[in-house]
Formats: sequence, structure tokens, C-alpha cells
Amino acid sequence: MAGFVIDPNEEEAEGGGQGYAARPKMSAGDRILWAASMQYVTSSRGTKGIEVMYVCVDGEEARAYVWDTFWLTSGAAFRLRNYSRAVGRGTPWHPENAEEAQDVILQCPVNAKIVMKRRDNGDERAEIAGWGKYDGEVTKEMEAIVTEAEEHAQAMQAKKSGRGGGGGGGGFPVDNSDIPF
Repeated sequence: MAGFVIDPNEEEAEGGGQGYAARPKMSAGDRILWAASMQYVTSSRGTKGIEVMYVCVDGEEARAYVWDTFWLTSGAAFRLRNYSRAVGRGTPWHPENAEEAQDVILQCPVNAKIVMKRRDNGDERAEIAGWGKYDGEVTKEMEAIVTEAEEHAQAMQAKKSGRGGGGGGGGFPVDNSDIPF
């Protein structure tokens, strides 16, 4: 092999040698999130749901992602009701209807409470513990962040479905933005 050498003793260039900043990771606390994408999923037990990818649109963790799934069962319907209130939806809607669901879920930013949950393997994962109405101004920067996240989600979905090369292999979309190659 020629040309490409990895030297573990070599110092990193300023900025980590990547030429861009790594995507921040979500941590516990209150965040302003905006749903960037949604897709219908089915659990291994056959339960239908809506998987949503959110992006933080403000603060030090702007551009960090977190995923959540709204399961379409009567026992879990309270979560969609709470989310509907957070986005200001006051009329009934059908979550199985993709257009109606997009009009509610992707509508606007929300305040979210992020908690860290320990997984079976010992890792911690950010999860959304609840939503509240966002009464602040929607800025052009927020809109740009959510647009970038929407494009990222579309690219990841294309890879997952085989239209863009590579493969996600199922589960949550993989964020390869921290990998410089």
C-alpha cells in the first residue's frame, strides 16, 4: 500500500485535523428542539410508531441530534397529545395520516427536557422526558439548522434504503459526521 499513512504519534492539526467542528452531543437539561424528520416504523412485536429525529436549534448543543418514537397505541397516546399541545395544535388529528402527522410533528420548535438513560451495555443515551411550548422567536439560524438536519436525515434514509450507497442496516440513522473519511 502506498500514499496513505496513519501515524499515531503525529499531532493533530488545529481543529482536530478535520477541517470542521464535530457535531455536539446531547446532554441532560432543557433544550430547544425542532423535529427535522419523521418516518413510520414497526416494532419487532408489530406495534406501529412514528420515529422522529430532532435537532437542537439553540445554545452550545445546537446541531446535536436526539431521536424519539411515538408508539401508536392507546396507552401511549398521551405523549402525542402532550406534543400536540407543545406545538400549539388545538384540533384533533390522525397520526396514521402522514400529511397530518407532518403538519403537527415538523411544525415548529419546542422546549424539551432531556434526560440521560443508562442502556443495558452501560452507555448513556439522551432521551426526551417531556415537551413544552416554545414562545421565543424563530430565527433564520434555527431555520438553517433544521434545514441542514432535514437534508442529513434524507441522505441517511437514502443510504439506509440502498439509494445512496453504504447501509444503515436498520435502527436509528447513523451520524457519520464525526468521522473525517
